[in-house]
Amino acid sequence: MGKISQSAAEMAAHEIAAPLLVKVQELKKQLSDYVTEVYLKDVPVEVKKLNETHPFYIEKTINCYVTGQGLSSPYYINFAKGQPTSNGYRPTITLTAKEAEKVVKLKDQIEDIEKKYKNTKQEIENTLLTLGTHKKIGEVMPNALRFLPETKQNTRELVVQIQPIVDKVNCLITNEDKCVDKL
Repeated sequence: MGKISQSAAEMAAHEIAAPLLVKVQELKKQLSDYVTEVYLKDVPVEVKKLNETHPFYIEKTINCYVTGQGLSSPYYINFAKGQPTSNGYRPTITLTAKEAEKVVKLKDQIEDIEKKYKNTKQEIENTLLTLGTHKKIGEVMPNALRFLPETKQNTRELVVQIQPIVDKVNCLITNEDKCVDKL
């Protein structure tokens, strides 16, 4: 086991910090479900029924913007599935103060956890790179070893992989006619 690469440290750090991304996805789903519920309050019952029975005849949107108290600018939300729309591809929903409060709370939680993920991932990656080798990582953070790929640096394997190229180069340099046919 040799020195770990930048990409190996980055992949390991991403996998170790992945539970934070799971939490982000859960919160995004909660936010999407809540905004969908708010959005569908203003859709007429007849349109909802028609959307269920004949969905191809209804224009749909898969996202929207929400505005309201506490949101400095329109906030983009993806719906879990297409929803009927009458006012364009990406409608804007104006939230009540109570609705906006819940959206702002979820939005802030999402942004906070995304920031924690980014910082945590970077800290882990830097630590793995600082430790540098599987041996040192095993001594300091043995649980992190399972996230690192097992790479055995073997120069013999490297020679085997480049040998066909070395042969082509030698053939071209010597300018032998029989070698040119082999290329």
